[in-house]
Amino acid sequence: MLEERFEKRERGGADMKAFGAKAPVFSHLAAMAAIFCSCGIFDPVELGSHDDFKAEYDLFWATVDRTYVGFIFTDADWQALYDQYLPLVESAATQSDMMAIFQEMLTQFQDAGVVFNGEQTYSPDIQQNVDMDVLWTYLEPAGFTWFQQDIWGACLFDSTAYLMIPEWSSGFIPILFDDFLEAHPGLTGLIVDIRMNDGSGSDLKILEIARRFNDELRVGFYTVGKDGPGHFDLAEPRPRMMYSRANYFTGPIAVLIGSNCGWTSEKFAAAVSNIPAVTMLGDTTMREVGISSGDALHALPACSYIVPDTTLMMADSVTWIQEAGVSPDIFVDATEEQFSQGIDPVLESALDLLSPTR
Repeated sequence: MLEERFEKRERGGADMKAFGAKAPVFSHLAAMAAIFCSCGIFDPVELGSHDDFKAEYDLFWATVDRTYVGFIFTDADWQALYDQYLPLVESAATQSDMMAIFQEMLTQFQDAGVVFNGEQTYSPDIQQNVDMDVLWTYLEPAGFTWFQQDIWGACLFDSTAYLMIPEWSSGFIPILFDDFLEAHPGLTGLIVDIRMNDGSGSDLKILEIARRFNDELRVGFYTVGKDGPGHFDLAEPRPRMMYSRANYFTGPIAVLIGSNCGWTSEKFAAAVSNIPAVTMLGDTTMREVGISSGDALHALPACSYIVPDTTLMMADSVTWIQEAGVSPDIFVDATEEQFSQGIDPVLESALDLLSPTR
């Protein structure tokens, strides 16, 4: 606890160090924080006295209070946390002390979209439902080919096509996917596998990919931002529309998802789940869709932090993805015992669904 760390310093112990396990942070969040700090842009807080630390603390607390959209999901009482940590601020002697206070306060949200000094403050519990070593034993004999290295690749299981998207890249070239489909006109089904995709990367192409399966114009999902200083002051939901195209794939589609799928992967899953031809298989997604605009990055004299200012809602305009995730139409349990036997139960279920006579 922070109290113990302060006591140790006051007894002559070493200065406080950053605490807590550091989880990998998505590259765009880390880059934003790094740029902000390197520019030397700080909120207007003078340093040097306890009064200055108090002003810094008040600025931090008020900024989060005003901008963080996740208050509608968290059980954390932000006012109570202010009162709880104020005595530590009053005894703080260094900026390291203040950084430790800010970091611990932000961890109370248990939101992986909240970032402190380029690191996530929370790591969600992820139960992987894909084992890549096992998956490759299916894909390599089927002739899997990378059409864009580590971005997307495909193979055929008889007349069912399999598409893997392990990461979201702004460099995804949809026309290459069109070429693949056109080269196999007899396809009776399509599997899109994003279980291994943690959702990092760009969302620029996800709706462009989704329209390849979409039969008509429909809402993919809604974005909801802040519209005032209060915790529940939310703007009207803004639809992200999913268009169709003349030569969309008309066969049945299975999209494979799991709890590893956050952020951009959840946007994609939310969008395609609305398409009648799509069946979602696997497990519920991560429930981490907080979006951080440029205005969500804040800096103090010795640190920077990001709190999401926008969140997502399903196309039903009722379901918050941060609360419910994107649920599969068909839940498929995947266990270590099955993986140890060389079985991928999610892929097997998709193949059975689309190729029942295999």
